[in-house]
Formats: sequence, structure tokens, C-alpha cells
Amino acid sequence: PSLACLLWMDLPPEESWARGRARDGGEQREFWDGWVEAERAHFAADPSRPHAHALVRQLERGYEVLPGPSAPPGTGPSSP
Repeated sequence: PSLACLLWMDLPPEESWARGRARDGGEQREFWDGWVEAERAHFAADPSRPHAHALVRQLERGYEVLPGPSAPPGTGPSSP
């Protein structure tokens, strides 16, 4: 109820975690091991995606923004 707008990067968790590990390198392995479990626990207890106003998806070139599950009717990127 306190959020003005929630954008959700719609990416499979495994892909997101692999990107983070590749970006951060081996020095952050322990961090990522803890992060994966903490993120799973967080979203199991407090899911965010169902409340997203917009979903952001990466395309081959660029991104697309779609109305999210919680977008009010008549709003979103394709609205006039």
C-alpha cells in the first residue's frame, strides 16, 4: 500500500542469479550462495510479482514493458 508503482524485471530467478555471479566473479561466491536462499525465502513469504504494475522483459534488442498483474485497467505502456 505504500508503493507508488512497482516494476518487476520478469526474468527467471536462475538466469538472474547466473548474471549476478558472472558479473561479480568468484570473490562474491559466498554472497551469492547466501543471496539465493535469502531471496527464495523472501519471495515465498512476501511475493512482489503479483502486485507489479508493470512487467519489464528483456528482448534480443532492448526491453518491452507490459502491464503487470496489478495494473489498473486502461493504464500501462500502450495507454493513450
